[in-house]
Amino acid sequence: MTVDEFKAWLEGFETAMNGNPPTAEQWSRIKEKIQKLSGTTQATSRIPLPNGWNDRMREFDLPRVRYS
Repeated sequence: MTVDEFKAWLEGFETAMNGNPPTAEQWSRIKEKIQKLSGTTQATSRIPLPNGWNDRMREFDLPRVRYS
């Protein structure tokens, strides 16, 4: 089963549930379908995140906040 086929199956499954949360039996069925997935998905783009304190911005470079 491909990812697109799983998405279509899950959308139908959700519709059949009429807004109710899945039971334990239904969750096990969903997990079975996930195990049958084939293929890989790729991220379309990656956005670099800052490294925290070492992101080339020092405390004295930050704008001053004034409280009135």
